[in-house]
Amino acid sequence: MKKVILSVSLFFLSLNISAKSMVEIWESLPDTLLPYIDRNHRLEMTEFLNMRLKGEVEHSLRGQSVMDTITSNYIHLTLNEAVDMHIKRLAYHDGDSVLCVVKTWSAPEKESDVYFYTQDWQRLNIPNPLELYRKELRISRPDSMSVDEWDALASKVSFVLTGAALSASHDNLQVFQSAPLLSIEDRDKIRPLLMSVSLKWNGRAFE
Repeated sequence: MKKVILSVSLFFLSLNISAKSMVEIWESLPDTLLPYIDRNHRLEMTEFLNMRLKGEVEHSLRGQSVMDTITSNYIHLTLNEAVDMHIKRLAYHDGDSVLCVVKTWSAPEKESDVYFYTQDWQRLNIPNPLELYRKELRISRPDSMSVDEWDALASKVSFVLTGAALSASHDNLQVFQSAPLLSIEDRDKIRPLLMSVSLKWNGRAFE
């Protein structure tokens, strides 16, 4: 009986050792992935939030970076005026967890990249879910728009940007598109027609 109790205790101890908090994961992020916010400044961000202060620091490029959210499985921060980052811990099919990182550039339309890592920040070969949406514009013609008007507008779209966002409240990836190389008038017409897709995490990939 003692051996069984000891084995169970060691099992739960190993789980506690392997289960890193998001604070630990954030602090261990390699400088190569975020070169202008060093570890000391990353520590300050989480400490400020813990004290219910604004998680803002000055990065090495003399601008401001702000962490506004950190939970048990999610982080969101604004790296600078044009870039923000989401980090989400997701349950993986083998019983472990993976980190999904979404980095988004706004100039001013949004373009994102999605990366996957182990909790030790080793890159994983999980397909980028945005590649499908970069190949074609996903829009639908409203009943109020004639076919000729629709065809004329769609023919002007030569370039598509694809943005994405994660959430603290669920494991879905929100994907949205924009068509930046249009006149302001055409951009205003097409913006409400662009489709937003919510991809679900199935334990291996977003689908």
